[in-house]
Amino acid sequence: MFVEVPITNEIKDIAMDRAKRTIESAEGLVSKFQTNELQNKTIGFIGELIFKEWLKNNNINFEHEIVYGKADGGDFIVGSKIVEVKTGKMTWDIKDLQSGYRFFIAEQQLDNKADFYVNIQLDNVLETAYITGFISYKDTESFKIIQTEKMVNPAKAITISSLTNMKEFNANLNTIKEVK
Repeated sequence: MFVEVPITNEIKDIAMDRAKRTIESAEGLVSKFQTNELQNKTIGFIGELIFKEWLKNNNINFEHEIVYGKADGGDFIVGSKIVEVKTGKMTWDIKDLQSGYRFFIAEQQLDNKADFYVNIQLDNVLETAYITGFISYKDTESFKIIQTEKMVNPAKAITISSLTNMKEFNANLNTIKEVK
């Protein structure tokens, strides 16, 4: 079961502003796919803002720091755990997410060893976000690194069906051992 969250115009505007500032100060950051950087960065920031709202709505304390123009060591600190939000824009029906659809964690991001990766998928018209679940760094180890001709960088392809339901997120903060 996914968490469905409306994407407000305010979220879109904030995300677009942050994306522009990131691109202006970029130090070699590029998408893993050869696509529009402004769109990709905006989508990523929408995902972070959606997750931030989810944390607030679930009374989960966190720290969130935006780093413009360079790769960060994670998007959020929740308890003592680092959380990286991975966001994609869907070009299919939400029902298809259960059937083996994947999201990607770039190989160089794995060096940061976030404790958790949260996946968020946005509908094609940017009206609804779906928080599809999370996976621990340790659990990503069973997935292979791939590279297709469309990808700039190699990445792990994580299946949506392998994610843990967000209802379990808070409970898992205390059970995952540090892997750094």
